[in-house]
Amino acid sequence: MNAPVKCPNCKEEGKQGYIYSTHRISWSESGDSVFIDYGNEVLIDQSLFKISKTPAYRCEQCKLVIFSYDKK
Repeated sequence: MNAPVKCPNCKEEGKQGYIYSTHRISWSESGDSVFIDYGNEVLIDQSLFKISKTPAYRCEQCKLVIFSYDKK
């Protein structure tokens, strides 16, 4: 990671770390619940054997996580 990232809400410096999930992380423009994620954009795909971690910043005050994703 490069220079520290400031929270867009409170302007405090974000805590550097990583996000990860045993499942993929998807994006939807709808707030409706789903049974399957068919048709939603996958931001971070799941892995078969080793779980990948994505660099991120977290604002502990605002409970906001900021990360960049690269769909490979």
